[in-house]
Amino acid sequence: IEGQTSWLQLGLYFIQINQLDKAEELYKTLLESNLINNSEQLTILNEQLGFIYNKKNNLIDSLLYFKPSLKNSSINLSQNDSSLYSKYFNNGILLHRQNNLNEAIKNLKCALHIALHASKIDYLQIASLYYHIAEIYNEKE
Repeated sequence: IEGQTSWLQLGLYFIQINQLDKAEELYKTLLESNLINNSEQLTILNEQLGFIYNKKNNLIDSLLYFKPSLKNSSINLSQNDSSLYSKYFNNGILLHRQNNLNEAIKNLKCALHIALHASKIDYLQIASLYYHIAEIYNEKE
């Protein structure tokens, strides 16, 4: 396997076949070795590690990697960029699971804003966001 993208693809393959430990090891090695220096690929790497930890039900480490992914993306993209949607949504869901309700609402509202301003509106996605936001508000009462 050659090149940065090939390593990222190998990690995705490991995730697809549910070899999460191998994907985690590969991605951490890439982070530690500084082989990945492209900010877009670093963002993907952090997001994938966040996804892996979420699948392993490790919420703290999942957020530890999702947050830099969101931060890097929000620096390089406009606030309404559709690729930010999943990052805000994932952060919101993780924060909700950690009972950090105010931050969860903030992230889900950012995802909602993006969904409402998308070129092709997905009403099911919007309904899901409203459901999650309402669920959190109910828990706060």
